[in-house]
Amino acid sequence: MTININLDIRAGASNGHDGFTNTPTNDGKTYCYKWTGGTDGKGNVTEHLSSGAETIMITSVADRRFVMIGTEMSPGNTQFTLTKTSSYQATITDIDNVKEDDYFKLQFQNTIPGHNNSTFWCDPRVKNDD
Repeated sequence: MTININLDIRAGASNGHDGFTNTPTNDGKTYCYKWTGGTDGKGNVTEHLSSGAETIMITSVADRRFVMIGTEMSPGNTQFTLTKTSSYQATITDIDNVKEDDYFKLQFQNTIPGHNNSTFWCDPRVKNDD
């Protein structure tokens, strides 16, 4: 089974009422992002051990100036393989045979001239539960 997650990004801070999460950039600015999909509608994924191996497809639906430049799983991860598949997509493969709670992070860069190639991280949770 495939679980889909979408990510939207904005250059600038959230107004606090739009469901976006603020994140700092490497050059001192504030951008914001919003996850949708997953198993909770907010980009988080919880899977039950009895469900077997899963694939999680992550897609950036943001303006194409925001390109993915890095991925990272939380330390201690044994269940999840995170792979960047393009500048706008990544997949997580979950072997789903041990209870585990992890976070993954995607790093993006604003490629529009005048934005100093600002970079920032976005991070939801992925979890195997019993």
